[in-house]
Amino acid sequence: MQCHDHVTTHWPRCSGVQLHGEDLVYAVDWKRKYDLLDKRPQLHVRFLNLQNDADLIGFMRAWGPLWQTDSFKPNVAEITVPRAPYWRFHRKIKAELKLAQNARFDDAEGLRAAILEYVAATDAEGESATAISLSAVCTLNPDWHPKEWIPHALLPVLRRAATNCLSGRFSLRLRAAWEHKRLHYSWELADPWNLAGQIELGLWNSLMGVKPVSICEECQTVFQPDSAHPRKFCSYRCAHRVAVRMSRKNSTKGETIMKRGKHAKAKKA
Repeated sequence: MQCHDHVTTHWPRCSGVQLHGEDLVYAVDWKRKYDLLDKRPQLHVRFLNLQNDADLIGFMRAWGPLWQTDSFKPNVAEITVPRAPYWRFHRKIKAELKLAQNARFDDAEGLRAAILEYVAATDAEGESATAISLSAVCTLNPDWHPKEWIPHALLPVLRRAATNCLSGRFSLRLRAAWEHKRLHYSWELADPWNLAGQIELGLWNSLMGVKPVSICEECQTVFQPDSAHPRKFCSYRCAHRVAVRMSRKNSTKGETIMKRGKHAKAKKA
């Protein structure tokens, strides 16, 4: 028997992607379909590293739209969708990554910031379901918004809040099928399969692996480590830049202490 964590499904790329005001206008190129399984490696990393609309347009040309829509049909020449949901999804899964990454360490300050960023990212319009669910964690006043109590919460409470945010991310179902005279197991999203689901699923597959994807503490680039050893920086350049900055800061601090000491001695004399 073999066990797989994927299903094979085909997805079309886009052509003629343009930005018109706040909308993305594109044509679905059904002649350039690809198997999501074949293109999965690093897909989530590439999406998370999008920085502007030009990057988003290039991503859609290469990988296609994030979701199926009512007009997602071969006979539709041109599709117009709002740009905002694409960036909201980008912000949400990047906040998920930051929260999962900070939850691994005993850094209360970093975890506070990550939880509040996640709440803000999932709060589309008005009060979000995330903020409501976190009210069960707050023992002081369940009516408080996370902005009111997370900044003062201790590490054990912050850990409960983080697990509350990250629990129940997917609704999955198991499948079994005979292929090539062997029994294969696979699990898939219970909701209709799409590129957005594949990106988020790829992120969490990575986070549960031995080499989880990480965010560089210096340049905020999302990267896949080449070993199981935890890394804070994506490259030697970023690590060196931080080391130089810290060295200068410590040097300046040392000089200030020396000046204060000399001033005190001169004052006594």
